[in-house]
Amino acid sequence: MLDSVNLFAMYQRLFDALERYKVPYQILYNSDDNPSDEMPKTDRCYVYAALRGTYVPIPSEEEIDAACALPEAEYQSVLLPRGSQSSGNYAHTKGTRRQSSDIFRDQSLEGPSVLDIGWAKGACCFGMNVLALQK
Repeated sequence: MLDSVNLFAMYQRLFDALERYKVPYQILYNSDDNPSDEMPKTDRCYVYAALRGTYVPIPSEEEIDAACALPEAEYQSVLLPRGSQSSGNYAHTKGTRRQSSDIFRDQSLEGPSVLDIGWAKGACCFGMNVLALQK
């Protein structure tokens, strides 16, 4: 049954609902490979990695701010750790680029490859990586 369930999309819908209704939550990484009894915190942006068995620590607010300050970061509105989002200041996009990659959100992308052409800074690839695409 688990082969037919898209856990990546299910988790993203869950996080969207929790945030929409302002329900606080924490995401903890749990693995047999973790030598400690502690489960380190991670972020919704890294659930796709955690489900694949990779722990990604949450960057500091300063690191996120520095990434958002880069000139390239203003082109697309990308969900970042700690509830941050890049600005997405370009009017011609008529909304965030996330709307474009959300088209694929309820589809299983485990296994296929996608060639991303013409999406500037790669928001489509970023979104698809969250949904388990590996190439």
